[in-house]
Amino acid sequence: MPFFESLKLVPESTIEIHSKRSYKYAFSYLFYVYILRCSDETYYTGITNNLQRRFYGHNNSSNEKSYTFSRRPCELMYFEEFKYVKNAISREKQVKNWSQKKKEALISENYDRLHELAACQNESSFIFYSLRMLKKRS
Repeated sequence: MPFFESLKLVPESTIEIHSKRSYKYAFSYLFYVYILRCSDETYYTGITNNLQRRFYGHNNSSNEKSYTFSRRPCELMYFEEFKYVKNAISREKQVKNWSQKKKEALISENYDRLHELAACQNESSFIFYSLRMLKKRS
């Protein structure tokens, strides 16, 4: 079974429409942060409340200005499920700022590597400062 067909999708019955002052709000109980691998080996991170529809849109949209339009086909590599949209938005922003190597570690569920890549590598970090101070003392 292809990965895409094995996705747990949001059933229509979990969507409720609420009226408030003549505005209508649609609430889905599940939100997804996802990572696509594009044909140029770059990664696209996004958020949606319908993973199947969004994946289809990335590969079939006619919007030439979209990031994935010229990088098709895209492959769904990873997704996380969230109950609250605020948490999903926060996670999407976090993952979007990650390097390609960090995203690959997340996709492969290599959490040790992810932890290594999260460590500060610049000379102003506490670790490098401590090492310099130790060398000065010896």
